[in-house]
Amino acid sequence: MQVGLAHELAAWLVLLDGYMETFVVIARARAHWNVDELAHALVFMTPAYLPPELTNGASAAHQWQRTAQALATAVADGPLAGAPSDQHWQEISRGVGE
Repeated sequence: MQVGLAHELAAWLVLLDGYMETFVVIARARAHWNVDELAHALVFMTPAYLPPELTNGASAAHQWQRTAQALATAVADGPLAGAPSDQHWQEISRGVGE
């Protein structure tokens, strides 16, 4: 993904989060972009790179943080498993005591 596109994707996801539930925004993003592309967008999901309209104000600050945290979790989860019509989260095997 080109740097400019990752920057625009980050802003777009934060903007959509203002109108849709965060989990819906992230789920739809995962359906359209792969984990690497989402990871590139995550780099730009900070007030330094986002348009001021998306970061100014108390609710806007919470919005970009919530979106960034959800996107970071999705990137850490890795790619979706299953066929395109039956995708689901991959289960991570955990050691004893976790």
